[in-house]
Amino acid sequence: MYNEQYTFVRDMPCSVGEEEWTTAPVPQTITKLFQSGNWTMENPSPACQCSSDKIKKMLPVCPLGAGGLPPPQEEHVSGHYCVHLCCL
Repeated sequence: MYNEQYTFVRDMPCSVGEEEWTTAPVPQTITKLFQSGNWTMENPSPACQCSSDKIKKMLPVCPLGAGGLPPPQEEHVSGHYCVHLCCL
């Protein structure tokens, strides 16, 4: 029913330097979107459209690329992934 599941564990540190950090592949159209856009800290990626007073939506409608590129990650020996969410 669901794709990959994630568990957040605080007591299992990432093994810095032992494994190669990788970034999930993205379609070429998304890569071009971020290379050609005028992105800033205030406007880092395409915006999602949420509910307003005029239009109510159950979930936000997000274009491709919303949220930015995937962060670097490394696979831990346990099979878990450490995801680098800081300082990108």
